[in-house]
Order: sequence, then structure tokens, then C-alpha cells
Amino acid sequence: MARAVFSAYSKVPARVGIRFPYDPQINERLKDHGGHWDPAARTWHVPRRELDAISEILGDEFDLDVVDDTGYGQAKPQPKADPAPVDRVAFYEAMFARLSELDAKQKHRDLLRAFHPDHAGDTEEAKAVNAAYDRVRGRNQRRGA
Repeated sequence: MARAVFSAYSKVPARVGIRFPYDPQINERLKDHGGHWDPAARTWHVPRRELDAISEILGDEFDLDVVDDTGYGQAKPQPKADPAPVDRVAFYEAMFARLSELDAKQKHRDLLRAFHPDHAGDTEEAKAVNAAYDRVRGRNQRRGA
């Protein structure tokens, strides 16, 4: 999805700069709201008072993600991307690997008290804790043997 970015930079204080992919229909709509093209800055300049209306037009009619860097208007917030999934086993494995054998054993017990399904915990989280502990413990046993 394309993006339109409002910025506070403009040669005229009562105007706001806006950049977006070229579309002659959008250009006409901006002209209807008092916008003009600044070829040197490669930016459309629109009256600050029209910011909310223009934001609505760009988002609703032209399906652009509107980013407001000005702090002046009520541009639509950009949707937050889902965070990348975390490999829980790798997370716990890294934690156990940094601990001494005794500390890892104690941390394993503490985590299982929190996550064990018999104690209303999360089954998948308990499995991840056990898998990570078993991998790290297996490495330590191979090193010692």
C-alpha cells in the first residue's frame, strides 16, 4: 500500500507539505482544497486548515496510508505491524546457556512452577522451557563426558 506523508516543512507557515506517489486524480483533489505543487521541493503544499479533510480524502478515497509528521492534524494513525514471532525454545535455551548448571536447574524449576499445566499454566510455554533445558543440559553432559 502506498503512503502519503504530511510534514511541517513549508515555505509558508500556514501551509503543510505532503508527498505521495503521483496520481493526477489526487492532484486535482488537492487543487480543490487550495493545494499547489512546489517543483523545487517536489512537494504539494496545502493549507493547514485543510489537513484533516485532505487526510480523509487520501485515506478513504485513494487508499493511502497517511502519516502525519506535523503534529497539527488528525491524520489516520498508521497500523502497527505485528511483532515478529519469538522462538520461545531458543529464548529459554539462550537463558539457560548463560547460567551455571545449578542456577539453570533452579530457574527451570521456577519456570515450571509458573507454566506447568497442573498449576493453571501455559502448556506450550512449559514445553518450550523443558525443550530448551533438555538441549542445554544435553550439551553440558556431552562436554563433561
